[in-house]
Amino acid sequence: MEHLTNRPVRGIGIDMGHVIMDGANDGSDTDFLRGPNYLNARETRNCFPVLRELVAKYGAPHVAIVSKCGRGTQQRTLEWLDHNKVYAQTGILPANVYFCRMVEEKGPICLKLGLDVFIDDRLKVLYHIHKVDPGVLQILFGNQERDRREFAHHLSRVRHALDWDEVGEILL
Repeated sequence: MEHLTNRPVRGIGIDMGHVIMDGANDGSDTDFLRGPNYLNARETRNCFPVLRELVAKYGAPHVAIVSKCGRGTQQRTLEWLDHNKVYAQTGILPANVYFCRMVEEKGPICLKLGLDVFIDDRLKVLYHIHKVDPGVLQILFGNQERDRREFAHHLSRVRHALDWDEVGEILL
């Protein structure tokens, strides 16, 4: 498959919160950031089947999770991935999970890993990835309003996918 830069896809990066995991942040007992039952937080609808297809099409070494979070959330994320058998259900390799502390660090991670597609729910992240590598196909996931006003000038550079079915239409 070729994308906006007419280069074949070499690697796909995917954000965790609000993209793979349904990121409910509502104070409930399954609230990922605070709830005691965070391991029972749900994955985003149709995420696992589409991820499985992406891994099958592009190969496990070429699909990575790249998440910005603090140490506590990093630990919860790793526990959630194990508890929900994400590796077994999707084919993503445990070694292909990366963390950073600032959104500006995702671009250099993409460059280092050779990722030329990135899926994130934050326009700010995609803007910073574009600054590092303008050739990355950026997919804005969901309908998040956060960052939209500040980074509205960047909207024309991204593809939109409201859900995983639309991600599949773009990449499969």
